Amino acid sequence: EGTVKSRINRGRAELARLLQRTYRQVM
Repeated sequence: EGTVKSRINRGRAELARLLQRTYRQVM
């Protein structure tokens, strides 16, 4: 379970980074 949780957290962090990048490009 620990590995799965860490994997989900990593995916969320990557998604947040991508969202921030797109936001900056749009603005």
